[in-house]
Amino acid sequence: MDHSEVVELLGAYALNAVDSDESGPIGAHVDACVECAEELRQHLQVAALLSASELFAPAPIWDSIADELTDNGSPTSQPTSEPASPAPTGAEVIPLRTRWLGPLAVAAAFALLAGAVVVQSVRLSTATSDLNTAQAAVSDLTEALAEPALASAAQQALADPQARQVMLGSQSSGSNAIIVLMPDGTGYLAEHSLQPLPADRTYQLWAIIDGKVISAGILGPNPGVVPFHIDPEGFEGFAITEEVVGGVESSQNDPVVAWVAA
Repeated sequence: MDHSEVVELLGAYALNAVDSDESGPIGAHVDACVECAEELRQHLQVAALLSASELFAPAPIWDSIADELTDNGSPTSQPTSEPASPAPTGAEVIPLRTRWLGPLAVAAAFALLAGAVVVQSVRLSTATSDLNTAQAAVSDLTEALAEPALASAAQQALADPQARQVMLGSQSSGSNAIIVLMPDGTGYLAEHSLQPLPADRTYQLWAIIDGKVISAGILGPNPGVVPFHIDPEGFEGFAITEEVVGGVESSQNDPVVAWVAA
């Protein structure tokens, strides 16, 4: 048996599916051939995957093989004078040429690996979803922890004798708001009676400085205590307007509440 014949049967040899008179020469050749020894090692790995997966080639493959044998006129067994053992009821026995077992094992192993990739992708997707959920929970917790700290800071600012308290109001809306402004320009929307807005709307704070109206912050649709910072030099007043979510660079809307120095 030459090298090419051994290479052709290595897949079947790895599955113990060669004839006894072929097994000996193949084993002897592999012992002396480094290339075939390495290829056999790879076939054995594939055979192990095939055994673990318990995958079987679908019926159409066997039918195709049987047709090929019939077309080529190459019977897989010689007739004998003894009658063949009957096949189990409902089963169709089709002989399989051993050289085809290697490629089928490789195909089955690749199917197993592809399934593993799908499983890992699903697991990664689930892990990503879990991570996003955890990050959202951390964000909510951070906001919850920040609210008492902001409220405390606003109360301290209100109690600071150097801070300036500004009452914003409106006769038309009936709403009001208290803003406290520190000498360094740090300020807080400390209290208000503004009505909650829809999710696609927001309150926006404006500062009037040297006759110019400048955005001082987006307050959100239902603001709590909101910090901000402005340049205290030239400060003349505050106004709060209702805008689209995200805010605007300059407002065309009338203030919901406002205060301007006399």
